[in-house]
Amino acid sequence: MKRLLLRSLPIAVPVLSIVASYFITDPFRVLRTYRDPTKNCVVSLNKDHIGTTAYLTLKDSMHYDAFLFGSSRTMAFRFTDWRTYLPAEAVPFAFDANKESLFGIRGKVRLIRSTGGRIAHALLLICPLHTFAPMKNSSDALYIKDPRVSGESRYAFHKTMLSAYFSNLFFVKYLDHRLTGRKRPYMLDVLTFTNSHSFDPISMERGIPVETIIEADPERYYRENADLFPERAATAVQSYPAMIAPEHVHALREVRGAFDRDGTRYAIVISPLYDQKRIDAKDLAVLRAIFGAEHVFDHSGVNEYTSDVHNYFESSHFRPSVGRRILEEIHAVGPRTGPAMVQQSVDSNAMVPRASER
Repeated sequence: MKRLLLRSLPIAVPVLSIVASYFITDPFRVLRTYRDPTKNCVVSLNKDHIGTTAYLTLKDSMHYDAFLFGSSRTMAFRFTDWRTYLPAEAVPFAFDANKESLFGIRGKVRLIRSTGGRIAHALLLICPLHTFAPMKNSSDALYIKDPRVSGESRYAFHKTMLSAYFSNLFFVKYLDHRLTGRKRPYMLDVLTFTNSHSFDPISMERGIPVETIIEADPERYYRENADLFPERAATAVQSYPAMIAPEHVHALREVRGAFDRDGTRYAIVISPLYDQKRIDAKDLAVLRAIFGAEHVFDHSGVNEYTSDVHNYFESSHFRPSVGRRILEEIHAVGPRTGPAMVQQSVDSNAMVPRASER
């Protein structure tokens, strides 16, 4: 046995040293609490985790009551703009996540209310392919939900993070930079040196450094980055497939129920995406039936926002100028507090509201 241990030492020591380096350096900022987790960080962080940690750490002192829910596309809705329509005492918080799903949104609504918070104001952004992904957690380190949001095992969460440390030789690239300070080309697929993933440590609002670049010389930006904007179909308007399943309906109703109990002033915004695809008509009908048509603002498809390439940073994210105009539209008619929710049933086959619910 002693001989076997001695033979294994040349392998065990390096492996244990690498594992130890994960716990010492905490590359994904998931092992300890940081005042600003993005400071001096060269790794794309899991926004779900750092947002959840910030909320739970600061909620008792900040008293957040205005929440932005959705994917990274929520960055178009700037708090300086939103505060124009909020009460002076309102405290906004960006509770978004990368490729956020309804699974995550519902988990965050549950967390807020279970920890004594109140959702007085809510802006919920719908991106059909992300929002209505299957109602389950992700297995990707960048998208997996914080256990306090998912209600799932902390072990599974940290196992995913540790696995990512060893994936694609991440630890080699990370430790090389950490030890030498060098920025080598082979690191660029896993490390970022552009500060493009910054967040305000209090509100968790995303920074948008590229917006400053565009504003300085818009024509140059769009000329030099034409490859970021692929040609779009000029033929018949396309739609996303129907995405809302019975499990989504239950989750949407739970979110609506939470809004009703809190007397939330809310708006549901369907993203104006570069691909110009419309949300499926049946899915739109479901959202209107559950939240009320006056609370649902559909900007999918071909419209004044999606027709102009200058409204986008690239083919995935629209700019604050669009978010500002949508906020103006929302508050020209609301957002209003929804009436007490009436128990609704949705046809689980067609996923369209029954005639009695229209």
